Amino acid sequence: MKRIAMFSGGKDSACLVTLMLKAYDDVTVVFCNTGWELPETITYIDEFNKKYLDEKLVVLKGKKYDGMYDLILKKNYMPSVHHRFCTEELKVRVINDYVKTLGNNVELFNGVRADESYKRRELKRRVYDDVSGCYINRPLIRWTAFDVFEFLKHNNIIINPLYYKGFKRIGCGPCIMVSLKELSIIKELYPQRIDLIRKLEKETKQSFFIKKFIPERFRTGKTNKGDAVGTIDDIIRYLDSKQKYFEIAEQVGESCMSYYNLCE
Repeated sequence: MKRIAMFSGGKDSACLVTLMLKAYDDVTVVFCNTGWELPETITYIDEFNKKYLDEKLVVLKGKKYDGMYDLILKKNYMPSVHHRFCTEELKVRVINDYVKTLGNNVELFNGVRADESYKRRELKRRVYDDVSGCYINRPLIRWTAFDVFEFLKHNNIIINPLYYKGFKRIGCGPCIMVSLKELSIIKELYPQRIDLIRKLEKETKQSFFIKKFIPERFRTGKTNKGDAVGTIDDIIRYLDSKQKYFEIAEQVGESCMSYYNLCE
């Protein structure tokens, strides 16, 4: 059997890979590079690869699109909460194409957990997927975030430094489902990514963000239906207000930037 473990650079996938390496001798660890990860994530993945995988990490990238930026430009519209073609094109299709090159008797493993969202609560631990043509396993489906961090700590596994900077989830930077707090961090640490979003909005004439991301009085953009929507510049102005930064600071807590209180 060929066991494929999905790795993204986040806590759950790091836990999954560590768990599988303890259980099996023949695990292939795969990372789907979307071209939209933040620099710390790429650096962390490289370090994880050298330290735990003997530099055998398989890095996959789609052939049709050269990452998130290219995908949006070619489709000429933004992904959304209800139309997440970014995940489909840059991850799902990529891993399915890879699985098909491996022949029969392949099983996929991912680090999805039930408490991450309402939709994921309905997922089963193991299910056959007709599209990929193999079984998909979710060993961590009943784990909590606390369980994951405790496991990583117990096994002395390094974690992505973005968790110490206030990020709740690791992946695209930013994801279309980004929080205001995480976007405020990206604004301060990665202004180049903000510039890319601004260019994408200019090219597509659409906002990268959902309609209700910021209060209506701050929105100057328009959706195709004429509804008010915040552009990246609207959101930056909103984040720049002293009041909003104060609110964000209160949510995070003065003692530790980490969403999971990892500083303690």
